[in-house]
Amino acid sequence: MKILASVLAAGKCSRFGYPKFLIPFENRPLIQKIVDESEKVFDKTVVISGYYHDTLKGVLKEVQILFNENFEEGMSSSIKKAVLISKINKFDAVCIIPSDMPFLCEYVFSVIKNTFLEKNVDAVSFYKKNTPTPPSIFSKRVFDRLLMIDGDRGARFVLRDLKNKVFIEGFEDYLIDIDTPDDYIALLKGYQLNL
Repeated sequence: MKILASVLAAGKCSRFGYPKFLIPFENRPLIQKIVDESEKVFDKTVVISGYYHDTLKGVLKEVQILFNENFEEGMSSSIKKAVLISKINKFDAVCIIPSDMPFLCEYVFSVIKNTFLEKNVDAVSFYKKNTPTPPSIFSKRVFDRLLMIDGDRGARFVLRDLKNKVFIEGFEDYLIDIDTPDDYIALLKGYQLNL
């Protein structure tokens, strides 16, 4: 079963005031770290770009960067782009990955991929604070549903309506995201994972 990993990096990062996926983490830009870890697990990894497309092209050299010409329509447009690429290239599933979670790693990606393969469901996602939280994997059986989302809504609304899904709990420490400069400062001040 072929799974395409799509790292979403199309937004303006308004709350951060800078392309947050380029902040240094583990001696490289955060997005490079996420791409490197994803490539260890999935059949192919792509980055969906938008507002900072040219900047990303200058930073990421070894991964395919796909420009989302509709990035101003919100996150749903990037998810649709990932799904269309998956359909065109005959992938069996797509993994939607945010570009602002510094602790995403090979282990997290392996857990979600193996759960998806073992359970044979339409979708697998992590669950944090009673909410579906990416990364999430969707089977090609639900690609058409994902193509119907709009605006700045993620795939959470598709997940909510699916009956054949699995949520993975207990990974909160890995699912921390960076939304503001204060989040990044807190991270740099020595946040320690309680593993």
